[in-house]
Amino acid sequence: MNRSQWDRLLIGSGAIVACLAIAISMVALLTPLALPPEDSAEVMPDATRVEPSQALPSSPRPGPSRAQLEQLAALDLRQPLQPAAKTVTAATSAQLNLQLVGTVMEGDQSAALLQGQDGVVQICVVGQSVEIAGATVVVTQVDWGSVRLLHAGTPVELSLPVAPEQGEP
Repeated sequence: MNRSQWDRLLIGSGAIVACLAIAISMVALLTPLALPPEDSAEVMPDATRVEPSQALPSSPRPGPSRAQLEQLAALDLRQPLQPAAKTVTAATSAQLNLQLVGTVMEGDQSAALLQGQDGVVQICVVGQSVEIAGATVVVTQVDWGSVRLLHAGTPVELSLPVAPEQGEP
Protein backbone atom coordinates (compact mmCIF):
# COMPACT_ATOMS: atom_id res chain seq x y z
CA MET A 1 0.00 0.00 0.00
CA ASN A 2 1.25 3.42 -0.86
CA ARG A 3 0.86 6.57 1.21
CA SER A 4 -2.34 7.81 -0.46
CA GLN A 5 -4.06 4.44 0.18
CA TRP A 6 -3.06 4.61 3.87
CA ASP A 7 -4.42 8.16 4.09
CA ARG A 8 -7.77 7.10 2.60
CA LEU A 9 -7.95 4.10 4.95
CA LEU A 10 -7.30 6.25 8.02
CA ILE A 11 -9.81 8.93 6.93
CA GLY A 12 -12.47 6.27 6.24
CA SER A 13 -11.83 4.57 9.62
CA GLY A 14 -12.04 7.93 11.40
CA ALA A 15 -15.36 8.69 9.69
CA ILE A 16 -16.78 5.31 10.77
CA VAL A 17 -15.69 5.85 14.38
CA ALA A 18 -17.22 9.35 14.38
CA CYS A 19 -20.54 8.01 13.02
CA LEU A 20 -20.62 5.31 15.71
CA ALA A 21 -19.92 7.88 18.43
CA ILE A 22 -22.79 10.06 17.18
CA ALA A 23 -25.16 7.07 17.03
CA ILE A 24 -24.27 5.99 20.57
CA SER A 25 -24.75 9.54 21.85
CA MET A 26 -28.19 9.77 20.19
CA VAL A 27 -29.28 6.47 21.71
CA ALA A 28 -28.05 7.58 25.14
CA LEU A 29 -29.89 10.91 24.92
CA LEU A 30 -33.16 9.46 23.64
CA THR A 31 -33.37 6.57 26.09
CA PRO A 32 -35.25 7.57 29.25
CA LEU A 33 -33.65 6.65 32.53
CA ALA A 34 -35.74 4.96 35.20
CA LEU A 35 -34.73 6.36 38.53
CA PRO A 36 -35.94 4.85 41.80
CA PRO A 37 -38.36 7.07 43.70
CA GLU A 38 -36.99 9.21 46.49
CA ASP A 39 -39.12 7.52 49.13
CA SER A 40 -40.18 3.94 48.41
CA ALA A 41 -42.80 4.16 51.15
CA GLU A 42 -44.82 6.55 48.98
CA VAL A 43 -44.97 4.06 46.12
CA MET A 44 -45.69 0.90 48.14
CA PRO A 45 -49.09 0.71 49.83
CA ASP A 46 -49.20 -0.19 53.52
CA ALA A 47 -50.86 -3.57 52.89
CA THR A 48 -47.87 -4.88 50.89
CA ARG A 49 -45.16 -3.55 53.17
CA VAL A 50 -43.59 -6.15 55.49
CA GLU A 51 -42.24 -5.13 58.84
CA PRO A 52 -39.01 -6.79 59.99
CA SER A 53 -40.86 -8.47 62.87
CA GLN A 54 -43.27 -10.12 60.40
CA ALA A 55 -40.53 -11.58 58.20
CA LEU A 56 -40.23 -15.35 58.14
CA PRO A 57 -37.26 -16.69 60.08
CA SER A 58 -34.69 -18.29 57.84
CA SER A 59 -33.54 -21.66 59.10
CA PRO A 60 -30.31 -23.12 57.77
CA ARG A 61 -30.55 -26.45 55.97
CA PRO A 62 -29.32 -29.30 58.09
CA GLY A 63 -26.02 -30.69 56.87
CA PRO A 64 -24.72 -34.24 57.10
CA SER A 65 -24.16 -35.64 60.54
CA ARG A 66 -20.71 -36.21 61.98
CA ALA A 67 -21.06 -39.98 61.55
CA GLN A 68 -21.92 -39.55 57.86
CA LEU A 69 -18.90 -37.27 57.34
CA GLU A 70 -16.59 -39.77 59.07
CA GLN A 71 -17.98 -42.58 56.91
CA LEU A 72 -17.30 -40.55 53.74
CA ALA A 73 -13.81 -39.64 54.93
CA ALA A 74 -13.02 -43.34 55.47
CA LEU A 75 -13.75 -44.26 51.83
CA ASP A 76 -10.78 -45.31 49.75
CA LEU A 77 -11.21 -43.10 46.69
CA ARG A 78 -8.64 -45.04 44.68
CA GLN A 79 -11.09 -47.92 44.43
CA PRO A 80 -14.30 -47.91 42.34
CA LEU A 81 -17.35 -46.81 44.29
CA GLN A 82 -19.42 -49.72 42.98
CA PRO A 83 -18.13 -53.25 42.63
CA ALA A 84 -17.43 -54.27 39.06
CA ALA A 85 -19.83 -56.72 37.48
CA LYS A 86 -18.50 -60.25 37.40
CA THR A 87 -17.94 -61.63 33.94
CA VAL A 88 -18.84 -65.22 33.38
CA THR A 89 -16.27 -67.70 32.15
CA ALA A 90 -16.31 -68.94 28.57
CA ALA A 91 -17.82 -72.25 29.70
CA THR A 92 -21.02 -70.51 30.81
CA SER A 93 -21.31 -68.48 27.60
CA ALA A 94 -20.75 -71.69 25.65
CA GLN A 95 -23.59 -73.31 27.61
CA LEU A 96 -25.87 -70.59 26.22
CA ASN A 97 -25.03 -71.78 22.70
CA LEU A 98 -24.91 -68.17 21.52
CA GLN A 99 -22.39 -66.50 19.28
CA LEU A 100 -21.93 -62.82 18.56
CA VAL A 101 -21.71 -62.44 14.79
CA GLY A 102 -21.73 -58.63 14.59
CA THR A 103 -22.48 -55.30 16.19
CA VAL A 104 -24.15 -52.25 14.68
CA MET A 105 -23.29 -48.82 16.09
CA GLU A 106 -25.51 -46.02 14.75
CA GLY A 107 -25.47 -42.83 16.82
CA ASP A 108 -26.97 -43.54 20.23
CA GLN A 109 -28.67 -46.68 18.93
CA SER A 110 -26.65 -49.88 18.99
CA ALA A 111 -27.58 -53.47 18.22
CA ALA A 112 -26.00 -56.89 18.45
CA LEU A 113 -26.38 -59.72 15.95
CA LEU A 114 -26.69 -62.93 17.97
CA GLN A 115 -26.75 -66.38 16.41
CA GLY A 116 -28.12 -69.40 18.20
CA GLN A 117 -27.07 -73.01 17.77
CA ASP A 118 -29.92 -73.47 15.28
CA GLY A 119 -28.28 -70.86 12.99
CA VAL A 120 -31.00 -68.21 13.40
CA VAL A 121 -29.56 -64.69 13.68
CA GLN A 122 -31.52 -62.11 15.68
CA ILE A 123 -30.95 -58.36 15.90
CA CYS A 124 -31.09 -57.31 19.56
CA VAL A 125 -31.03 -53.74 20.91
CA VAL A 126 -30.06 -52.63 24.41
CA GLY A 127 -32.77 -53.41 26.95
CA GLN A 128 -34.44 -56.02 24.77
CA SER A 129 -35.26 -59.42 26.22
CA VAL A 130 -34.90 -62.15 23.64
CA GLU A 131 -35.09 -65.93 23.57
CA ILE A 132 -32.39 -67.57 21.49
CA ALA A 133 -31.72 -71.30 21.43
CA GLY A 134 -33.94 -71.89 24.47
CA ALA A 135 -32.17 -69.27 26.61
CA THR A 136 -33.77 -65.96 27.57
CA VAL A 137 -31.23 -63.15 27.72
CA VAL A 138 -31.44 -59.39 28.17
CA VAL A 139 -29.01 -57.21 26.22
CA THR A 140 -27.48 -54.70 28.66
CA GLN A 141 -24.68 -53.10 26.63
CA VAL A 142 -23.38 -53.20 23.07
CA ASP A 143 -19.83 -52.07 22.29
CA TRP A 144 -17.63 -52.34 19.24
CA GLY A 145 -16.98 -56.06 18.92
CA SER A 146 -18.65 -57.16 22.17
CA VAL A 147 -22.04 -57.40 23.86
CA ARG A 148 -23.02 -57.79 27.50
CA LEU A 149 -26.02 -59.93 28.31
CA LEU A 150 -27.90 -60.81 31.46
CA HIS A 151 -28.86 -64.48 31.69
CA ALA A 152 -30.71 -65.65 34.82
CA GLY A 153 -29.32 -62.67 36.75
CA THR A 154 -25.75 -63.44 35.71
CA PRO A 155 -23.82 -61.09 33.42
CA VAL A 156 -22.33 -62.69 30.33
CA GLU A 157 -19.99 -61.00 27.84
CA LEU A 158 -19.70 -62.21 24.28
CA SER A 159 -17.02 -61.00 21.88
CA LEU A 160 -16.66 -61.26 18.16
CA PRO A 161 -14.44 -64.16 17.12
CA VAL A 162 -10.98 -63.06 16.14
CA ALA A 163 -10.46 -63.44 12.39
CA PRO A 164 -7.26 -65.28 11.44
CA GLU A 165 -4.62 -63.09 9.89
CA GLN A 166 -4.00 -63.50 6.19
CA GLY A 167 -1.51 -66.22 5.45
CA GLU A 168 -2.63 -68.39 8.37
CA PRO A 169 -4.58 -71.60 7.57
